[in-house]
Amino acid sequence: MAEIGHASTVVNESVVDGKDESSSTKLPTLEFLSTGTQLHHRAERWHRPATQPAGRQANRLKGGDTSHLHNDHAGGLEDLIAAAPDLPVYVSREHWKAFGEHPFFASMEGATPNHWPKNFSPKIIDYEDRPVGPWKKSYPLTSDGKIVAVDTSGHVAGHLALLVFGENGTGEATTYVLPGDATYGIDVLDKEEPDGINDDPVRALQSLRLIKEFARQTDVVVLPSHDTNTPRFLAEGVVYRPK
Repeated sequence: MAEIGHASTVVNESVVDGKDESSSTKLPTLEFLSTGTQLHHRAERWHRPATQPAGRQANRLKGGDTSHLHNDHAGGLEDLIAAAPDLPVYVSREHWKAFGEHPFFASMEGATPNHWPKNFSPKIIDYEDRPVGPWKKSYPLTSDGKIVAVDTSGHVAGHLALLVFGENGTGEATTYVLPGDATYGIDVLDKEEPDGINDDPVRALQSLRLIKEFARQTDVVVLPSHDTNTPRFLAEGVVYRPK
């Protein structure tokens, strides 16, 4: 399962479902993808073309998701789908209703529908009554339930985050939160400050508090897309301790 896109300071987050060919683990492999570069959870495997993450061909990916369709997070969709035309890409129903069904509005909001794949028709996420942490609903993106989407609306309607129950580079079981733009950085997450560009500040604040509550319930590594420290958090497996 891969999240596609790029960010201004840190390339966007992704996970690949399945066995990492270079190790014996059967847990998800956590990667970073962008339109031009990607980061791997092992520092020595950082900076590879997005369409060939960690030496894989793009058409070997099981699926993809995007936290939301702003261009700095969905900018890689066109290239990735060109390389893997049958790749399913997941978007929440609320977000697709807001952006996908209203491309002019999406353009005004920072998306570029003219650069989405031709006849783009994503897989729609309808959250299920599957509680995980403080979230009452979730959506498993993999059959083993190790990659889970949860609602973190606020930045935009239907924004989603991923919870990845995987392992770090040394093989230790590790839970990751991939918040997309639910928060721009750990510092503002601690302060419970929604970003200055959001559609719904009340929901944005609620999403921040849900992420923090999840971090209180279990050890997690939080990887904001725009935090310049995210590569270090990932490489070192820095556990987030909410203030």
